[in-house]
Amino acid sequence: MTGLRVDIAVRRGEFELDAGFEVPAGGVLAVLGPNGSGKSTVLACLAGLLRPGRGEVVLAGRRLTGDGVHVPPHRRRVGLLAQDPLLFPHLSVVDNVAFAPKAKGVPTRQAREVAARWLSEVDAAGLADRKPAQLSGGQAQRVAIARALAGEPDLLLLDEPFAALDVDAAPAIRALLRRILRDGDRATVLVTHDPLDALTLADTVLVLSGGDVVERGPTKEVLSAPRTAFTARIAGLNLISGTAVPEGLRAEDGTVIAGMLAAETVAGQPAVAVFAPNAVAVYAGRAHGSPRNTIEAEVSALEPHGPVVRLRAGAFTADLTPAAVADLGLEPGVVVRLAVKATTVAVHPAPAAVGSAP
Repeated sequence: MTGLRVDIAVRRGEFELDAGFEVPAGGVLAVLGPNGSGKSTVLACLAGLLRPGRGEVVLAGRRLTGDGVHVPPHRRRVGLLAQDPLLFPHLSVVDNVAFAPKAKGVPTRQAREVAARWLSEVDAAGLADRKPAQLSGGQAQRVAIARALAGEPDLLLLDEPFAALDVDAAPAIRALLRRILRDGDRATVLVTHDPLDALTLADTVLVLSGGDVVERGPTKEVLSAPRTAFTARIAGLNLISGTAVPEGLRAEDGTVIAGMLAAETVAGQPAVAVFAPNAVAVYAGRAHGSPRNTIEAEVSALEPHGPVVRLRAGAFTADLTPAAVADLGLEPGVVVRLAVKATTVAVHPAPAAVGSAP
């Protein structure tokens, strides 16, 4: 295939990574996972900074790692955009961007022409003569994008590229990257903790946990029907683990949560129940109506969440208006009754490790 094919295993002390995936030319894969799940290890293997214990990395038909081959970082045709722009402080903006083609042997004059073209592409042509110290965070990241792409990489690695930007700069840079990534045939791997980054930029998502691939698929599908607690948390959804039963899910504490079984869910097998915080009704007394799922729990936290307040109680989260919080007299320590209609609960098979590429 053109693009990227990865099937690697790495052992570092007690940690083991076993991951496989493919990214077609022009495709964008978002890699998600909690701290320590293996995201940085994957990036290090792709960049050539770490040699896997076994397996292979093939990019645009070239074997970079495997079968006795290990191409060094500077010969991989891989570009990197990190949280910190990492611009050379002593060079002008145009020479920072020209560094990539010059490193490939392109003459200085031609390299500067390439740099000028990419600076124009990222709307930073007017910054060419400045030094990095004269740039804002958003301007520096635009220059870093231009430098990463000026070397014409076959693979672009994005390592939390918006994490260090302020709330005003991040949306503009995200929109810029979306435009650039959609207009090319390079493969891109994005590591992020932000579901907005994945939804905005990535075609597919891969979720790592403890070194294993536990979820993988189209971005919208994975984030709308998560199978792990981590993915549910970043997607802003409730997730309860247990065993599928005909009426829904039997949680680990024995509680039965009524819900709608997905087509692939098998009764008696490990499963998860997923539902949105706005599907959870909160009552100070008995639940109204006839919801099939009601529990009593103590409020542990109340957190601002955009225009609503997110309540955490037991294993559940619920979204309420500030007025509702005031009317119910909610605060940490208060015992409430939570109710969820069965029709809002989706029950999916629990994930199994799926480390090999499909």
